[in-house]
Amino acid sequence: DGELLRVLEFDADRLELEPWEGPELVLLEEAAEEDGVAVAGAIGNQEADLRHHEEIDRMEEMREEARRLAAIQRANEEEYLQAVEARLQFRNMAARSLACSSQRLVDRLVPMFDALESRTAATLSELDTRRPPDRDLLPLMQIPASQIATIGVTAVVNACLSRFSKRLSDLDDKTLHRRAVRVKSLVQAIGDELHLEACRAALQDKIGKKGVDALLRQDASLSHPGSQNPSVYRRIQIKNGIRDNDVDPSDSLKWSTAQRVKIGALVLSNLLDVAESSLSRSEETSAETLPDVYYDRKSSKGIIFSDNFEKLLTSDVSISEEGLRVLGVADLESVDLRGVDERSIPMRPKHFPMVVKPARWQHTQWRRGAASGGQPAPPAPASSDPFRLESWNGGYAMAKIPLVRLPERATRAHKEAIQRGHMPDVISGLDNLSSVPWRINKFVYDTVRQAEQRKLQIAELPGFEDVPTPEVDEALQGKDLRDALLLRSRTQQHNRNLHSLRCTYRLKLGVAERMLEYGVPFYFPHNMDFRGRVYPVPPHLNYMSDDLCRGLLMFAEGKRLGPKGLFWLKVHLANLVGKNKISLQERAAWVDSVMPTVEMAAQDPLAEGPHRDLWTTADEPWQALAICRELAQATRHEAGPEEYVCHVPVHQDGTCNGLQHYAALGRDEDGAKAVNLTPEDRPQDVYSDVCAEVKRLISKIASMSDDSLEALKKAGPQAGDDAGDAGDGADATVGGMDPGRQVYLARLVLPHLERKVVKQTVMTSVYGVTFIGARDQIKNRLAERLFQEGSGILSNAESKDLKDAAKFLALMTMSALRNLFKSAREIMDWLAEASTLCARENGQPMSWVTPLGFPVSQPYRNDHIYRVQTCLNRVTLVENSDAVPVKGAKQRTAFPPNFVHSLDSTHMLMTCKAMCDQGLTFCAVHDSYWTHAADVDAMNTLLRQKFVELYSQPILEELRESLSRRHAKLDFPALPERGDLDIKVVEESTYFFS
Repeated sequence: DGELLRVLEFDADRLELEPWEGPELVLLEEAAEEDGVAVAGAIGNQEADLRHHEEIDRMEEMREEARRLAAIQRANEEEYLQAVEARLQFRNMAARSLACSSQRLVDRLVPMFDALESRTAATLSELDTRRPPDRDLLPLMQIPASQIATIGVTAVVNACLSRFSKRLSDLDDKTLHRRAVRVKSLVQAIGDELHLEACRAALQDKIGKKGVDALLRQDASLSHPGSQNPSVYRRIQIKNGIRDNDVDPSDSLKWSTAQRVKIGALVLSNLLDVAESSLSRSEETSAETLPDVYYDRKSSKGIIFSDNFEKLLTSDVSISEEGLRVLGVADLESVDLRGVDERSIPMRPKHFPMVVKPARWQHTQWRRGAASGGQPAPPAPASSDPFRLESWNGGYAMAKIPLVRLPERATRAHKEAIQRGHMPDVISGLDNLSSVPWRINKFVYDTVRQAEQRKLQIAELPGFEDVPTPEVDEALQGKDLRDALLLRSRTQQHNRNLHSLRCTYRLKLGVAERMLEYGVPFYFPHNMDFRGRVYPVPPHLNYMSDDLCRGLLMFAEGKRLGPKGLFWLKVHLANLVGKNKISLQERAAWVDSVMPTVEMAAQDPLAEGPHRDLWTTADEPWQALAICRELAQATRHEAGPEEYVCHVPVHQDGTCNGLQHYAALGRDEDGAKAVNLTPEDRPQDVYSDVCAEVKRLISKIASMSDDSLEALKKAGPQAGDDAGDAGDGADATVGGMDPGRQVYLARLVLPHLERKVVKQTVMTSVYGVTFIGARDQIKNRLAERLFQEGSGILSNAESKDLKDAAKFLALMTMSALRNLFKSAREIMDWLAEASTLCARENGQPMSWVTPLGFPVSQPYRNDHIYRVQTCLNRVTLVENSDAVPVKGAKQRTAFPPNFVHSLDSTHMLMTCKAMCDQGLTFCAVHDSYWTHAADVDAMNTLLRQKFVELYSQPILEELRESLSRRHAKLDFPALPERGDLDIKVVEESTYFFS
């Protein structure tokens, strides 16, 4: 039944037209033929008829179930679209026709509109084409004054509503009363909308009002993926209509950004004058009365709305179960934001997992526009317009998502390459990952809820209570006052962070609860980032999220453990608790030694005792708890562990995977050994090696005698660089830092220096991590160890110690890394130099194609900043286009890590295809591959074979050849000399992934 359900399409109704030949019916017919019974069409005897009717009834039940799932999926997606539309309606209540639910608001806005229309008409009549300042305003003359007034008033109303909605969603007192709207935002919004109106009018002159209306009513699925915003969709459709209907793109439709800003500023200036003049004519004018909207020129805060105007405008807003909605039942005064408990404000995830299989990614071309009606068309010749190119559609049925999460500054050429790309293995990998069914681990979910009810601070659950904010004594002065204010500020920031963590936690648990209510398997649609790395689309609950989410998820389809499944469950538990530096057999033996504790953890996980410590102190506590449960149930299974059906995924992780790829690229034997590419009896741990070296350096400093320290102080601040004869530890000190302070910091961090403290810095060192990045990474890890007790709010002295210790330890770690990974650094330097040549000499971003055909282009460009003087103020603009020069430094530093990330994604997708070709379940978190415990051996074989297949290709040679072909005038340096590593030895390496 489950298999038949899974093959049903999203729209189950069309199955009514398909004939049914169930597997049992086919077998029955074959058996009848063997017995010599003639079977023609339906089976003749009564028993066969009965079984045939049972098959029909069974199929009808399955159809009903498919319709139910389809209805759930449609409801989820419609809920998301309605939430988007509700937010837009809230911020655009008065859009276009100034129609809204409050007659008082209409009465207030109509006089403003009439006065602005008159003022605009007068301004247009005074424009002089001979005056240079007026030439940028001439395009405004093609729009009627009434439409200009409508757009101007609407923009102001929308700005007020948008700011009010942000205040409702922000419970922080500090931001609750932010009043001003930036002038730049308003004038840009007005200018953009007026330009769109000019384009719409030109299109209407060509195809008529009915043609424009039909164009804007077309199915939103013809818009580019992810465009649920009606404003964006409207802009795209009008642009496409102008192109497809051959509307002459005259200069009157080509408004520069500066022109739009100047035009928007003129309309806003007129509106402000109108608001002020209407106030002066009012009979209620007093010294305290302010215009509805005015410009605070003295403080330059921006555009400010009066309290009366804002209260009137937001009189139909309240907080409901669906969130912020326009209900027309509550007044602004009735919404006391500071009295609202955060738990009472509902939150809704952007995308839910799907209860039906996601649609496969398909390559489709659409000719958009009124002439074609959005019908499929044969392939068109190459074009520079991305909206005429092929598009990728897949995932959700109605809530469109992009195939690639392109950054805002992605070039037109990159978009075109993706839309036209031929990458079948990439697409099939996405489809295979999206087709894996999941379900919620009820045991872990119930444990999380119980821990929340008891308010237990375990397993990285967020604090459920805020830390009391300390009062500041008014009598304090000087340093004491500054310290008190700083402590209060840290406490407030800590509580804001807790609030954010609690919101995220509630979203995750809310999605899990909904999936439990449905009681059916669910799926995660997938797409990619610009480097080709794959991600699930649902943002909150997915297997790439934190440990809590991973612990809550399990495969919907279980599988017998078989002969080796129990062994891999034990190895996986050992990995999760940090016992992954010993052999596989030792890991399994360690789990055997603590098996009674494991069973107690599965039986009563929250009771105090060693069994709770076992999983709560693990590196991944909630996943460890899930495995404890599976192990306990498997060992107690009445038919033996081999027959136990396990649903929890088992992971195999790469060892410093970036270094593994660099070692394979350079055929570096030493590097390959350090990261387990070669066969070894025990796993090599490069993180522990670096940690040991850092410990050695810090121990020398911590053990310095007073005489040596005094001699080092007298030698000067740079003595640490060349004071080897000053005494023990002097050669290890860091120049530029007070030696006495270094000794103090060394003694502070030495007891807490563990592998995990330096792991992230070592891992990212081959990705070009900077000193600042390394310092911040180490700071986060040190904070967990130095100040793990208490509220988590550091005193001023503790904060300074933490900052200095992180700086000190980062310097030590970078020093220890200096002589490691020489081959990897040579390749990094070559990649960086190639990127520099492309950026500096040709002004081009670094671009390449992965071995699976996925095109990559780095989007990093400089900010082209310029200023435009308007009638209100000077507006600073940032241009974002393909004509803006690339950012050479960012292109250089980002290319090595981005290139390696594109290769690790290639390896993952190749392994995914191989697993799915054999009918095995597979998913991955970049360099961590997941499957059933029974299939770990098969996955290990396939992932090693695919790694060898990938690096048997001349990847760097093909990259250099491609660059030389595209940049013929550039002379790229020779590739670094390769080592003698036989890449095929990876197939024999036990700990390559383990």
